[in-house]
Amino acid sequence: LTFFFFMSKEHLFQWISALYERFGPGAWLSAMAFLLVGFLQIFNPLSPGLLVGILGMKILYLYWLLLLLGFAYIDSFERLLGWLKMILYASIPVNIFGIMQYIKGPDFLVSVFGPQIERAINMAALEVAINPTTESFLRIIGTFASTGQYADFLAFNGMFGIALIFSVTGIRRWERFLLIFCQALNFVALLAAGSRSRFICFMLALVFFIFLCRRSRAVLVSIFMAGLIFYGAFTWLGQGVILRYKVLGHSQLVKERTLSTTSKMFFE
Repeated sequence: LTFFFFMSKEHLFQWISALYERFGPGAWLSAMAFLLVGFLQIFNPLSPGLLVGILGMKILYLYWLLLLLGFAYIDSFERLLGWLKMILYASIPVNIFGIMQYIKGPDFLVSVFGPQIERAINMAALEVAINPTTESFLRIIGTFASTGQYADFLAFNGMFGIALIFSVTGIRRWERFLLIFCQALNFVALLAAGSRSRFICFMLALVFFIFLCRRSRAVLVSIFMAGLIFYGAFTWLGQGVILRYKVLGHSQLVKERTLSTTSKMFFE
C-alpha cells in the first residue's frame, strides 16, 4: 500500500534510474540476475503448484520495494539516524513479547494467536550428542511470521545498536542509555530465539567493529558489555539455551547439519 502511494506521487522510473546509477552496472546486473532466478522458480516443476511459486516470489522480493523507498526518502544522515533509533525503540515491546514466549512456552503462543500458530513455531530438537535427556527447544517468533524472520530482525538490530552506541556522535546521554537497554534486550531475545547462524552473524559483526574502530575506549567498552550481557543472558535463560549453542563446538555435527542440507536445497 505504501509503495502504491509512492508510485502515484513520484516519478517511479526516474528513481529507478537514479538507483541504478548509484548501484553501478555490476551490482545492478547481479540483482537483475537474482530477480530472474526468482521469477523462474515460480515454474519450478518440483514446486507443489503455481500459487506456491508466486508466494515464494512475493516472500523473496517484497523488501526490494522498500529499497527504493529508502533510497528516495532517507536522503540525509539525520533521517537515517532517526529511522534507526525508531527501529530500536520499537523493538522494546517486540523483544519483551518474544522473551515472554520463551518463558511461558508454546501453550502461551497458542493461547494468544490460536491453534494455527503451531505451524510457525519451530520446535528444534537439542542434539542427542550433547545431552540425550534434553527436550526440544522452542524457537520463539516475537511478532513475526516465522522464527527465521525474527532472528534476522534481531541480528540486524544488534548491528544497528553497535553503530548508534559507539560510532555516532550527537546522541544525548539519556538516549545512549536507552539504546544500551535496547541492545541488552536484543541480546537476550537473540539467545532465546535459538538461531545459531544469526548468533554467529552478529558475533562476526561485533568482531569487525572491534577491528575497524579506531577508538580503544569504544572497543573495550563494547567487549565488556557484550561479555557481561551474554554471560547474564545465558545464566538467566538456563541450561536449554546453553546446550543449544554448545552444539557449535561439535564441528562434525555442524557440518552434517549445514553442508549436506544446503547442497540438497541448492540442487532442488
